[in-house]
Amino acid sequence: MFTNSLLAGEFGTITIIKEADPADSGESFSFSGDLGNFELMHGEFVTETLPPGVYSVTETVPQGWQLDSAICDDGSPVEAIDLDAGESIICTFNNSQPGVAAFSVPIFSPIGLAVLLLLMLAMAAVVLKRSTLI
Repeated sequence: MFTNSLLAGEFGTITIIKEADPADSGESFSFSGDLGNFELMHGEFVTETLPPGVYSVTETVPQGWQLDSAICDDGSPVEAIDLDAGESIICTFNNSQPGVAAFSVPIFSPIGLAVLLLLMLAMAAVVLKRSTLI
């Protein structure tokens, strides 16, 4: 009787990363395919250790969202991720909400501080103007 088995170095890994815009939406995205069924939110990921082969991962896009890109760093399409022994592949799914503005200025950035200073000067001018009218 003979038994064949793969050694640890004969496996590879596939990592699925979720990126969403806006990042703080709290939306959960569902995935299915050869890696099983799982859900990820912005910034989350799942890593699977697998034998060499071709694997498929699909995302169910929630209502109000669009899939902007789904790319793997080795050039494989997410519908046919070609994993070799010892290889580590990272696939990133990017989604956005059409019509949702993602513009923000951090308050402690140079631009944020300039805007804050201008607002304070405008408020001081209003206060000075009122005090001279009284």
